[in-house]
Amino acid sequence: MSIGIIVLIVLNKKQYRNYIVKWGYMDFIFYDYYMKRKELITRK
Repeated sequence: MSIGIIVLIVLNKKQYRNYIVKWGYMDFIFYDYYMKRKELITRK
C-alpha cells in the first residue's frame, strides 16, 4: 500500500518488470520492504 511503489511502477514499467523477472518474487518483496522503510525514515 505504498504510493512510492505505485509511482515507481508507473514511471519505470519496463525496467520494473525486468527487475521482477530477473531477480524473482522474493527480491521484489525485499525491495518493497526496503522502499517502505526508506519512506518512513525520510518522513522522520
